Amino acid sequence: MDSIFSFVYFRLLTQKILPGIVKKPQNFYKKIIMKKSNYNVTKIAGNIKKRRLSMDLSRDELAKRAKVNYNTIIKIESGANKNPTIQTLIGISKVLDTNVEDLIV
Repeated sequence: MDSIFSFVYFRLLTQKILPGIVKKPQNFYKKIIMKKSNYNVTKIAGNIKKRRLSMDLSRDELAKRAKVNYNTIIKIESGANKNPTIQTLIGISKVLDTNVEDLIV
């Protein structure tokens, strides 16, 4: 099992976030594992930027609405931050009207 998936799953479970996001956490985890061949950490940056631009949001607006630091958005979109926290991804996904899975896969 790929370590990034184990880490994300562990963070979701330990922070008790996963049960609040999806109805069946095990199915969510299996879905990510099934897609792991398509998983690429650099896709996070592209997915966030593409969705942000399609909604005509500036980085500053996204940061304020997601309640994350502006520099965090810059680092994620540039690929400098390859491991954003789950809290950050959840905040961004809510603003972009998507789910965390779509941002990372």
